[in-house]
Amino acid sequence: MAPTALVGDVVRVRGTLPGAPRRRVILQRLDPRRGWRDIARTRVHSTERFAVGWRADRSGRISLRVVIPRRASAAAAAPVANVNVYRPALATLFGPGLYGHVTYCGQLLTPLLIGVAHRRLPCGTQVAILFDHREIIVPVVDRGPFTRAMTGT
Repeated sequence: MAPTALVGDVVRVRGTLPGAPRRRVILQRLDPRRGWRDIARTRVHSTERFAVGWRADRSGRISLRVVIPRRASAAAAAPVANVNVYRPALATLFGPGLYGHVTYCGQLLTPLLIGVAHRRLPCGTQVAILFDHREIIVPVVDRGPFTRAMTGT
């Protein structure tokens, strides 16, 4: 499973480049329309290790690679890593008072039902969510949310 992050988080990429101390390296993101785009750069330390960060600015499955400038053959062979970036969203909890009712999608609401409510996606659509630092895929089982976010006052 690909690493995960939230929009606004810094995604760190680390590695080793033997024989390339003090060389410059560039972190690139794959843009579906324009190809590989430079997003960050750093230098390889004398220990032949590097670390570079990029603040995730969009959600989705992002393909990243690290390349050495002016080495076309190295760029073509550079390994690609995928990161799943999520955007924060409102989540509400259906409490025990609603158990036994039927959801908009026709499922019986029980403590064991795992799913999400969405205002526009069709019933049964699989949605990937990040919860408690784990990525899970759940179906749309209801319409909503129709409540306001709770505040800690």
